[in-house]
Amino acid sequence: MEHDYKSYAFFDVDNTLIKIKSMFSFLEFIEKEATPTVTINPQAKENFLALAKQNQDRNLANKVYYQLFKGIEASLFYRLAQQWADRQREGIASLLLGNTVKRLQEHKNNGTGVIFVSGSFPELLAPFMEELDADGCLATKIEEVNGVLTGEIDAPQTIGEGKAVAVRAFLAEKNVPAEQCFAYGDDISDAPMLHAVGTATAIIGNPLLEQEADKYHWEKLHA
Repeated sequence: MEHDYKSYAFFDVDNTLIKIKSMFSFLEFIEKEATPTVTINPQAKENFLALAKQNQDRNLANKVYYQLFKGIEASLFYRLAQQWADRQREGIASLLLGNTVKRLQEHKNNGTGVIFVSGSFPELLAPFMEELDADGCLATKIEEVNGVLTGEIDAPQTIGEGKAVAVRAFLAEKNVPAEQCFAYGDDISDAPMLHAVGTATAIIGNPLLEQEADKYHWEKLHA
C-alpha cells in the first residue's frame, strides 16, 4: 500500500548507506559465478574501470557499465542479480553504515518517506530497501528488446544532474514541496540532488562535496 507523505528523505546508497559499491560487487559476482555462461568483454571492462578510476565523468562511466551486459538474456541477468542480492542478505548488517542508517530511521519515525536514489538498478538495491524499509527507489532502468539487454538505459539517468531530475519529477508527481524534503550523498556527483531539496547533508569523505557543503552551509555527517 502506497503511503502519502508530507516530506521525503532521498538517500544515495553506495558509500552513503552501505559500505560496498553494489555495481562493482555485482560485476565481480558475475565474473566469478556466471562464467562461461556470461562473458564480459575484457577490453570493455578495462575501459569502464579506467573511467571509474578517473572519477571525472560518472555519467559516462555509468553508461559504459551497462553496456558491458549488452546481448545478455534479461531473464538470466535478473536471475544473477537475484542471486547476488540473496548473498548480500546473508550478512547485510555488516554492510550498513551506522550513522546514515540511524538518520534514515529517524526520518521514518518522524513520518518522512524514504527513497533511494542510485545509478544502480532496483534488483541490486532490493535487499537494502527491504532491510531499511525504504518506500521506493529512483534507479536505473535497463533497456531490453525481445528479452535481451541492449546495453542502453532509459532516462533519466540517475547519476549527477539526473538524480535531481528524478527527484524533482517524483516530488511533482507526489505534489510535495522540495523545501520540506531532505537528501544525503557522499560524492560531488550527488550535489545536484542535494541542491534539489530544502535540507541537504553531505557524507564526509569527498573533498569537493565537503567544499560544496561549506559553501552552502549543509550539514556534514560521518557515515
